[in-house]
This record gives sequence, C-alpha cells and structure tokens, in this order.
Amino acid sequence: MPDFEIAILTEADVPSLLELADANYEEQLVFDPDFKLRPQWRTYYERIVRGSIENDLYTLFVARTENRMIGFLAALLATDPTWEDNPRATIVDLFVSPEFRRRGVGDRLFAAAKEHSVRHGAKMIMLNVFAGNDAGKKFWRKHGFDVFMERHKLKISSV
Repeated sequence: MPDFEIAILTEADVPSLLELADANYEEQLVFDPDFKLRPQWRTYYERIVRGSIENDLYTLFVARTENRMIGFLAALLATDPTWEDNPRATIVDLFVSPEFRRRGVGDRLFAAAKEHSVRHGAKMIMLNVFAGNDAGKKFWRKHGFDVFMERHKLKISSV
C-alpha cells in the first residue's frame, strides 16, 4: 500500500483537485445520467474550492501521495435554525481515484472530516448517496451511517 497523507486543501492543490472533480462528476453520470453539469461548472466550482481555503465552514480534505492527489472529501458545517441543538456537518463529496480504492484512503479522509466536525461542535454528520452506488452505501454503513431519509425525483417536461 502506498504511503499517503491527509491534509486540508491548499492553494497549490487546486489544479489537482479540479482534475479529480472532473473524474468524480464523470463517475456520477453512471449513477444518474441526468446529472449533467453546465459548461461553466468548473469556473463556479473553482471559486467554491478557492473560497474553502482557510474557511472552517466548508472544508476540503485531500489525500496525496508524494507526487499526486488521490482523493478528496468536502464537508460543510451548518446549524439549522429550525431545529433545537442541531449543529451538523454534511459531507458534500467523497472521491478516491479508482486505483487507490479499498486502501484506506476514504477511511482516513472521513476520519479527518469527522474529527474536524466534532471539534467545531457538530452533533451529527449527514450525506447523500446515489441509489445505485452500492459500494458507497457499504462504505458509509461501515462507518456507522444509517438511512434516515430518501430523496426521490420525478422527471417532468416543460409545458
């Protein structure tokens, strides 16, 4: 197993992260062909990524070997004013390069995000998983996640 480190995204990581984001979104099309990105998505996402640097509310954790980025996890901290005592984290994305899967990269990215969330007062962590992503569901169950809600979609045509 190759050595890798987990760190919070830096400015120098942004180009590599954007390359992994491309691969992540291509993979998501397998689970939902309707998940199409607008042509300008990369510019928008780059702005979000750069804004996450030194921002404790939206944090990007990266996994790198000596010479390349191999995965990332994006986590958002929030408090819902509707519910009492409900600071939470939401895992927005987790992606590991296919050749580095099942080597503990996702586990260590999640451990870093969980520790960060606890340190910032989160009482729960939530996330979404595509219905057909069996490996993703298994990964999150392994880490203690339970299904508490389902999202459904209805494709409609404009009139």
